[in-house]
Formats: sequence, C-alpha cells, structure tokens
Amino acid sequence: MKRRTKSSPASDFPNVAVVGAGYWGQNHVRNFHALGALRHVCDADPQTLQLIGSQYPDVGRTESYQEILENRAIQGVVIASPAATHFELAAGAITAGKDVLVEKPLALNSRDGERLVELAGKHNTILMVGHILLYHPAVLRLKELIHNGDLGRIHYIQSNRLSMGKVRSEENILWSFAPHDISMILYLLGDSPTEVRASGYCHLQRDIEDVTISILDFSDGVGAHIYVSWMNPFKEHRLVVIGDEKMAVFEDSSADHKLKLFHHNFQWRGRRPVPVKGPEERVDYVEAEPLRLECAHFLECIKTRSRPRSDGEEGLRTLRVLERCYESMKQGSVTLRPSVAAASEPLKDYFVHETAVADEPCHIGKGTKIWHFSHVMKDARIGENCNIGQNVVVGRGVRIGAGCKIQNNVSIYEGVTLEDFVFCGPSMVFTNVYNPRSEIPRMKEIRPTLVKRGATIGANATLICGNTIGQYAFIGAGAVVTGSVEDHALMVGNPARRIGWMCRCGNRLHGEDSPGAALSCAACSERYERLASGGIARLDEQAPVTSVPLLDLKAQYRSIKHEVDQAIQEVVDSQYFIMGPAVKALEDDVARYCNCGYAAGVSSGTDALLISLMALGIGPGDEVVTSPFTFFATVGSILRVGAKVVFADIEPDTFNIDPSRVAKRITRKTRAIMPVHLFGQCADMDPLLALAAEKGIPIIEDAAQAIGSEYKGRRAGSMGTVGCFSFFPSKNLGAFGDAGMVTTNDPALAERLQVLRNQGAQPKYHHKVLGGNFRLDTLQAAVLRVKLKRLDDWSGKRRANAEFYTSRLRASKILRKTVLPPPVIRERHIFNQYVIRAQNRDGLQAFLKEKGIGTEIYYPKAMHVQECLDQGQFRQGDFPVSEKASNEVLALPIYPELTEAQKSYVVSAIDAFYRR
Repeated sequence: MKRRTKSSPASDFPNVAVVGAGYWGQNHVRNFHALGALRHVCDADPQTLQLIGSQYPDVGRTESYQEILENRAIQGVVIASPAATHFELAAGAITAGKDVLVEKPLALNSRDGERLVELAGKHNTILMVGHILLYHPAVLRLKELIHNGDLGRIHYIQSNRLSMGKVRSEENILWSFAPHDISMILYLLGDSPTEVRASGYCHLQRDIEDVTISILDFSDGVGAHIYVSWMNPFKEHRLVVIGDEKMAVFEDSSADHKLKLFHHNFQWRGRRPVPVKGPEERVDYVEAEPLRLECAHFLECIKTRSRPRSDGEEGLRTLRVLERCYESMKQGSVTLRPSVAAASEPLKDYFVHETAVADEPCHIGKGTKIWHFSHVMKDARIGENCNIGQNVVVGRGVRIGAGCKIQNNVSIYEGVTLEDFVFCGPSMVFTNVYNPRSEIPRMKEIRPTLVKRGATIGANATLICGNTIGQYAFIGAGAVVTGSVEDHALMVGNPARRIGWMCRCGNRLHGEDSPGAALSCAACSERYERLASGGIARLDEQAPVTSVPLLDLKAQYRSIKHEVDQAIQEVVDSQYFIMGPAVKALEDDVARYCNCGYAAGVSSGTDALLISLMALGIGPGDEVVTSPFTFFATVGSILRVGAKVVFADIEPDTFNIDPSRVAKRITRKTRAIMPVHLFGQCADMDPLLALAAEKGIPIIEDAAQAIGSEYKGRRAGSMGTVGCFSFFPSKNLGAFGDAGMVTTNDPALAERLQVLRNQGAQPKYHHKVLGGNFRLDTLQAAVLRVKLKRLDDWSGKRRANAEFYTSRLRASKILRKTVLPPPVIRERHIFNQYVIRAQNRDGLQAFLKEKGIGTEIYYPKAMHVQECLDQGQFRQGDFPVSEKASNEVLALPIYPELTEAQKSYVVSAIDAFYRR
C-alpha cells in the first residue's frame, strides 16, 4: 500500500506572489497558501480577485503586475498565466531580481527560452519550470527502477494523454499537453532525442491541432511516442516503459495504484520472439500531491539557492524538443535531424570542448572548462571554476569540488572524491580496487579515496585506494602513496614518506620537525606549530580556549556538509525512505569494512542485539552470559526475549568481560555469550571463542562502540556468530538519528535476519515467523555511507588524541597518583570514549563542568543493581570490579576535531583540580 504524507505550513518559507489565478493558477494559490508562503495574487480579472479574497482574506490582491515587481517583500513570482505571456512576465520578474516559477511551457520558442535562461544567470536568480510530473512520487520511483536496472535495458516508452476536457483556442494540443510527457521521458531516460517526427489533425478548429502523435528516437536505440488528444471519450494519462526484463505502467488517471510492474518479456525460440507473461506487481511509493511537492521544492530552492530539478535548462531542453515536433508536424511529418547542439544541448555556463563528452545526467559547475578528448561519466559532479585538461576521465559518481585543476591524462575513478582547490599533476594515477584482476570482477570491492582541500598531487604520482590525503598536503612527482597522509605533509618516494611540511601557499616550511617546535614560511610569513599528536597547526588560528564540549557533532558536519546534504537530497528526490538502495549499498560497505560476508541494516543498535537473539532462537528458559558493566541495551535485549541474564565480572584494566569468569558461569541452559567491546577496545576473544566452540554455543558481539576496532588482526563484529553495531549519533560512525547493523558470516543466519527485520515476511504479506519492524531508514543509510569513507581517518585522530591525553597524564607527577588513563591492551583501540579512572571522580567532574568541559560517566550504576532487574537474584558486592569502575570512571572529550589547545585545556584543568 502507498503511504500518505501530510504537508504542514512552514512559516519560514520565502514570500511569493502567484500571477494568474485561473484554471490552473488557482491550484498554485491553494498550495502556496497551505505552505505559508503566499503573500499576493495578481490577476487581470476583478471577479477572480474577489473570489480569491473570499477564500484567502489574508492574501494581498492586485491587478497590477508592476506592483508585484516593485514589492521588495516578494522573493518569488509564480507565473500561471497563458503560455503566450510567459516570456514577457518571466523576463520582467527576473530583471527585477525575483526568483521565478513559470508554468509550462517555458516560452513559445527556444530563442525566448534561451534569453530567459541567460537572464536568470546574469541576475543570479532561480528559474524553474512547472513540469509537475518530475515531482510526482510515482515518477520518481519509476526513475529509480530504471536507474537501478530493475526493468533491464529500456526498449520503448509510450505515453498517452487523452481527455474530452477543456479545448483551448490560444494553443494546440501539442503545446498544451505534450510538454508534460516530453519532460517526463527526457527525465526518465536522462537523454535528449536525436530525431523527431510528428503528425497532427485539426478537427474542431482550423489550424489548431486537437490530436497529435510525436515519435522520438534516441541515440542508444530507445524509441518513444506521445499521443495527445482533446477528442477522447474518457480521460487517460498513461505512460508505459518497456524493458527487456520487465515493463512498468504509470497511470496518473487511476484513482489508486498508479505505478505497476508487469513481469512480462519476450524470449527467442527458433529465431522468433515469443511473449512470456508474468505476474503483476504494485509498486509502493510515498503518496503526496505532486503540485504541493513542486511548490515546496521551489521555496526550498529560494531558501538554499540550489538548482531546481526542473530548472530553466531542463525547461529549454523540453521546449526544443517540443519546437522540433511542431516543425515536423507543420511540414507534413517530415523527419528532422536537428543537430545535437540545437536539439539536445542546454544553454551552458561552462565550457566543454567539442571533442570531449559529458554523459547525462551529470553536473558541471559554472565557469568550469573541460578540454580535448576528456570524458565525464554519468552522475559525476564537478564544482565551479575547475579546469579539466586533455584526455581526462571523470568516473561515474565522482565528486570534484570547486576550483580544482586536473592536468592531462588523469583518470579519476569511481570512489574518488576531491574537495575544493585540489591540484592533480599530469599522468598521476588514482586506483579504486586494491588487488585488481582482469578476469575477476571487483567493482564491489571499491575502496574510497578522499583528497582534502588544497592538496597537490605531483606528476606521475600514484595514490593507492582507501586512503585520505590531508588538506594542503603535497605529494611529490612520482611518489607512490600507500597510506593516509596528514594535513600539510610533504611526501616523496616509493613508498612515499614524509620529509617535511608545506604551507598553505605551496612553499616548504622551515624549522625543527619535533613536537612543540615552530615552523615558518619564508614566502608568506605564516607560522605553524608542530603538534605532539601529529601534524601541524597555524599559530594564528589558535584562539584562547574557554570551554570544550564532550562531543561536537557540528564540527564534523561542517567538514562533510556538501556530501551529506547531497546524499539526503538524492533520497528526498527518490521518495524512497524505507530500505531503499542506499541501505543495500551500506550493508555491502559495512560487511566489507568489517571483513564479514553479510550485513543487515536495522533500526538501532538495541534492535541489532534483539534481532540477533531472535534469529538464534533464544527465549524463555535460556541463559545468556554478559557483562554487568555496559549500557542497558545489552541487558534489556536479553530480557525482552524472555531469557535470563547471567553476569560475569570485567577485567580491571580494559573494562571488558573477563573470559575466566565467563567459563565459571556456563550451565546447560547457556544459549549464548554476549561480550561487549566497551569504549572501542575488543574483549579478549580467543578464550571466549574457544569456550563457545567447546560448548557449542554462539557468540553475539556487542560491538556498538567498536566499529573498526581489531583483535589480533580481526575486526570487531567478524569473530563471533553475529556482530551488533549502533550508529547512534555520538558513535564514531554516527547517523542523523537511530540506526544499527548486524554482521555475520553465516548465509542462512543473514537471510533469517533479513526476514525478521521486516515483520517476518517472505515474500511480502506472507509471514513465516514472528518478526518486528526493525528496518533501516534510507536517509540514515545515505548519511552513513558518506561518513564511512571518513571513519578510519576519524578513528586515527581519536587515537592521536588519546595518545596526547595519556602522555600528558603520565608526565604529571600529581596526575600519576590520582588519574589512571585507559590502557591499550588489544591491537586497535578506536576510542569511542576515552575513559579514565579518577580519585574523587564526582568532585573532578563538577570542577570540569565549571571550566566548561563536558564529561560523562559511563556507567554510574552497574547492571546487576538496576531497579528493573530481579533484586532477589543480585545484590551489591556480587561483581566488585564493575562496581569499583562505576565509582571511578569518567569520559573526557575525544572527538576527532579537538584542537591541540582544547586538549591542553582539558589536561590543565584536571591538573589544576588535583593541585588545589
């Protein structure tokens, strides 16, 4: 079933005026008023204005368009007047500095359309065209099906728009109806036709066609036809997309179930195609009024100054095809072969050489130049004012920031991201697969590479994939970079090694390369400090510190805002919010990252634990051994399935469960061991795995705080039967809300997890087991995919921050007697928290709060003494190591964006407390 959404007013939207409140304009009036953005209505008919006044008494009304243009409070103008007036009215609004939404068509000829696009660029205003079907949730879902290959290779699209409704005298049926279908077909295929043919018939009025048929041919062999008529006994708005695997039908005139899939195709038997019919499938999508979505999109574009989906260039493409159809029709159905430049190329504010190729859809920013024989692939995004040299390949989905310079013979493969102002020297090499083989497909094993702002990569250098090149780093010519590179580092050789530091201006810094030393640039006189934690920092950027939060998510967001916002917008555009393609992609990414065979996205870390217990069949009468020193979700999930919690005390140094104590708690009722990799350090797994194998019981790794941590070369979540991860916002890998993941190497268990998370249904509406609603939101998956690319870099910075704290705490004679830093016993601690043991812990926390330093106690009360547990089963003193930890632990700020000054402020405040 389709899910209905309800729009709500948004009082912070910009103010708009609707010009033309007649047949279609009244719908714009209704929607913009409902969105809280309608300020004025302009119409030449006094009676229409009187009616508007009775319906919307809070909205201003005028017959004077000039009054609208002179009203500074009006930011956007919506033009819903007859098509013949569109150019003049839109040009006036753009010249007045207003953002414009003009109903289709953009204008009555492409020359006027080009002038409007040029005007909008000159005045830096938004120009959007009312191609409403590009905002229809069913069409967005259909676009997704085509893009994902669900229909197979597309053969043909047929569109019928028929009715016996209002017959116009100022325009024919082609100009009245066909723009909708043309814009939709161009959008679905992401291409413009190379050839058009059209026929028209005038039955009701002389020289005004009331029936037309248009045929479009595309360069890849796809064909389409558009049949529009005012002379049909019933209303039919139907579009059919025919693929070689399935067929899709969008029927806008249907009251319900507007989008369906037909599992029909043709199979060749004896050199003859034979039709094979399959089942019919209703396709789910989020139902909402398309015009409301279109109006809200216009308002959002005004606010954010972003490019509309149906911008002026998209409207111009549609107008050019419409114009060619009209010309063909008037010339007696003569086949036209318009040039690529005239028929399919929008007016550009960037330059692409005639020998270069830019596949649609892609985004090329204003002022960017792409030179001879280069190729920009689909879904690539290049920022403004870039210079792309000769014979450059920009791979599918690649992101290149503003102001980048890519010199000749460079291939930027899928998985590579360049931030602003990156320089790539001639013939330098990016890789995206670590161990390629020609005969073995490995595109699912792509490792992302991030080159940060201002970095320079010299000629013939090679970057091994899966690493991050820090901002303003300098990679020397011919260097082979095999790992991540710090900000400002100067790297040379094979394998590359750091031999110094570089200024932002591109000159080498002078000074001693030792912690605390000052470095200076002879060219621009900027000064830097060599940090004890690694890297350098500009001295003039270090303002006095007066507070340090426990966590600063805003700092992290600022560093990835562009990518996150774009990922969210792609999900919003698709209107696919539950278990969308981004979820499957994230599952593959996490499984690969954790060295596991399978991963199943779920709604939270708690649900990851719960569904794992359910999948293993654990319930009433069963026992699960776990730690008493953990977050409540560990224990709560066991209790929720009706099992009994059995505690084993922790190690005194790592805070993790003690394997020797676990062995003593195993009984014939034990059905699982649930170790917790607390604070980012793995539990001692070898003894636990040996014990589990001996007893034949599974291990559920609670790795909620440990994604990326390692134990003897094995990743958290890959060692037990299942691994459970939380993506709560405060985690090293945090979503924009709740999210979780379960990993496993057992294919049967992976399949059971997928069934359980979706109400136990397989297939839909056929419930084999009792499951739950544990599905992962697509929005969260999209955000997490962006962040996962940065995770190792962030975890590395957390470890560097931890090393700073530990060295400073151990260096102070006072602190050595009062504060115990967390030891690193296992191989790779990722420091989800940096937890010290402190004398007079509560007094220290209060003092740090006065100094503006955020801290947290993980955890002030062990699980066995929580009120909701059976008080007769446990008592104070049962697990003394956990109880002692609860009285002593305190977590300090450890997030990756901490500055040297902030860390020093924290340590100095702790030292000051104990010196009082």
